[in-house]
Amino acid sequence: MRPTEADEPGSLDYNQRLWRRTRNEKIIIDTQPQKERAGNSRWDTQAGLFNNGSQPMRLLYHQFESHLVSVDDKDNVS
Repeated sequence: MRPTEADEPGSLDYNQRLWRRTRNEKIIIDTQPQKERAGNSRWDTQAGLFNNGSQPMRLLYHQFESHLVSVDDKDNVS
């Protein structure tokens, strides 16, 4: 059986997945020294402002991208 085009080396999907995997591995390696500092540091310093108009119920951070999602009790997503 022939593999799908996304699994073939050199295809656009394959190259995008390879680039994303390589980038994510580099981020993990580069941020390992920060784990110790983060565990022993204070987390009450404001680094930015997130104005979504209501009290957030849940926050979701993306592990590798610079995305933050907030959901409130009225099912609003910011």
